[in-house]
Amino acid sequence: MYLRRKRHYSPTFKALVALSAIKDHAAVTELARQLGLPAKQIETWRAQLVTRACEIFDAPPAMPQSSAIQRAPQNNRLRELKVFDDFQAGC
Repeated sequence: MYLRRKRHYSPTFKALVALSAIKDHAAVTELARQLGLPAKQIETWRAQLVTRACEIFDAPPAMPQSSAIQRAPQNNRLRELKVFDDFQAGC
């Protein structure tokens, strides 16, 4: 019998999927079909994001541990946006 290994998704991927689900709630089933994920999983990630979003504003701002973090190149942000655009285009 073939057993499928449990998939592990990065927090970034989960956040992007959850944000997409929040942005267009009616399209959760379509998003699930496009990504090959169960709709229930997307709903769970969306609920976690909504529930825990207030923690971001409740916590004091974190201080970076090194100055290298402060001087991250802007093209890293551009790469993230490019990844997000590719994701939105329909992985």
